Amino acid sequence: MELKISSEYEELAMEWQYEMIVRLKKVLEKHGVVEDAAKEIVADYTFDFSVFLDDGELNEDLTPRRMKVEDKPYRPMICFDDLNGSLLSTGDEVELHEYAHSLAAEVYGE
Repeated sequence: MELKISSEYEELAMEWQYEMIVRLKKVLEKHGVVEDAAKEIVADYTFDFSVFLDDGELNEDLTPRRMKVEDKPYRPMICFDDLNGSLLSTGDEVELHEYAHSLAAEVYGE
């Protein structure tokens, strides 16, 4: 499989993030979480998880630090399979945390 840096990545990443938010919203509804609290949980979780993807692992105080396995640093990333033998990715220019709160608000109709 070939890795391609793609201008389509930002749009794909925003759609993936939107879908993640919708799924989290449904889980919170299923478990009876009050909507006002659910909105805050969804926005906070989405932002924190996006920082994790943008910067690496988070410390307990939610400040970024790099993941390490066998003392080697790593950063998690998402890629998208174009179903034609390529994985689409990006350089460091896309910052998912910048979209977290606005996409969460969109899911809740705000």
